[in-house]
Amino acid sequence: METNTTIKKDFDCVQFVREQRERISDTIKDMSPDEIVAHFNKVAKTSDLRKKG
Repeated sequence: METNTTIKKDFDCVQFVREQRERISDTIKDMSPDEIVAHFNKVAKTSDLRKKG
């Protein structure tokens, strides 16, 4: 039994992850390892993705 169902995606998770990975790579490509750690520590403190509570 075969079904031909087309699902319209409102959000493509795989595409989103690839875009974010590329954006991060572009941001940190010229940084030293210490600068990268400092950058991610700063982002972690200022990000609203993780709310403390």
